[in-house]
Amino acid sequence: MSSPQYAIQLKEEGNLLFRQKSYDAAIRKFSEAIALDPRNATFYGNRAACFYFVGRFNDVITDSQMALQLNPRYAKAWLRKADAHDALMQYAESIECYAQALPLSTSSEYPELQQRIQTVTSKIMNPSTMSLPTLLTLARAHAIPIPHQDQMHSPAQTESLRKALFRHPKWGSHPRVRFMLIPEDDAHPIRNFELERVPLGKLDGDLKRVLGSGCREYVEELVWSDDWAEYVVQWALALAAFTPPMNA
Repeated sequence: MSSPQYAIQLKEEGNLLFRQKSYDAAIRKFSEAIALDPRNATFYGNRAACFYFVGRFNDVITDSQMALQLNPRYAKAWLRKADAHDALMQYAESIECYAQALPLSTSSEYPELQQRIQTVTSKIMNPSTMSLPTLLTLARAHAIPIPHQDQMHSPAQTESLRKALFRHPKWGSHPRVRFMLIPEDDAHPIRNFELERVPLGKLDGDLKRVLGSGCREYVEELVWSDDWAEYVVQWALALAAFTPPMNA
């Protein structure tokens, strides 16, 4: 029996073990198949499915990426990668992968995929499922100092931070928005001021009161920052994921 044929046999044995929920044994079979035929995307995709059920989510991502390098239209690899990113609370990456799977899905699969995207999107700003970068962004917005944040990596540390933030007296209040006033002419000085982050209509009134009656109109310009990048990237991906592909 040739190596490719034996690799297919190993894959079938691995599939049987997977259906029996013997995931570690199935991983060994798929690994043997990959050693014999490393150019077969299905072997990586099937092993990624096993890795997911034993909680090895980073390995799911690695195998899914290998499968997609071999076959970029491998829908199941996009889905498994999306599920793994979701499990790791990497919601923007998860939404992006689901979006890649959408144009590869059938009409019957499309509604379920959209629902999965909506579910992950809802987690982005849900306090109980916020990722570490989002928690740190909101902490900065509320002026809550977080010591040793560069040493936070594990899920347990993220959960401890989440609980600590929820108990903080500033959490849940409206964080403040910092403005820099740059007059149109040189007769007035540049100055900074802060306002409470409130609904847009009220904020407009607050701004006019600060600027005074001598200001007939003003233009707001957003200054890019890491905090805004965190939000914009996540929500841009979410919106892109909800845009149906032309060939769906």
